Amino acid sequence: AMVNLPETNLNNTNATKYAAKALLAKVYFQMNDFGNVITQVNDIVASAKFSLSDSLNLYNNSAVAQKEMIFYIKSTSADQRSGAMRGNYFETGSNQPQIGVSASLYADATARGGDKRAAYYTPCTGGFRSLKFDSNFFNVPVLYLTDLLLMRAEAIAETNGTLSVAITDVNAIITRAFGGI
Repeated sequence: AMVNLPETNLNNTNATKYAAKALLAKVYFQMNDFGNVITQVNDIVASAKFSLSDSLNLYNNSAVAQKEMIFYIKSTSADQRSGAMRGNYFETGSNQPQIGVSASLYADATARGGDKRAAYYTPCTGGFRSLKFDSNFFNVPVLYLTDLLLMRAEAIAETNGTLSVAITDVNAIITRAFGGI
């Protein structure tokens, strides 16, 4: 499929050569074929078509979030595809979301000072809920750069590869989440 798919499309909501590579990397990762994981992710990173988003919320419709996504399901008023997720997480007036996190999980997840993820939670009945889905329409990321960088870092470690690349990948993600390491 990679040979026949286009390299780009307008909004990464249709399959591209890079979406096929990303999915193949995930399959190789599940097979413990770490050398091929590294090859596929290296090709995607070398393309320079994707970069880590400054936003931790890949579900919003902003161009900032979309630069990280290799393939996603786009939801609009004309084509609502985020309904099930929205129904479970979205708060509308007195309607509390069905899915949340406990106060203890929230405390553990946001214990480190400067953690940008804390801004995406608000108290609700029984704990906390995520604000990431508080929108009428939002994207659903399927293949995105963060996931691939983490897979490449693990694949490099598993194959005793160049750990400096793995460390750089992980540090980039940590820096994005915390603003620094």
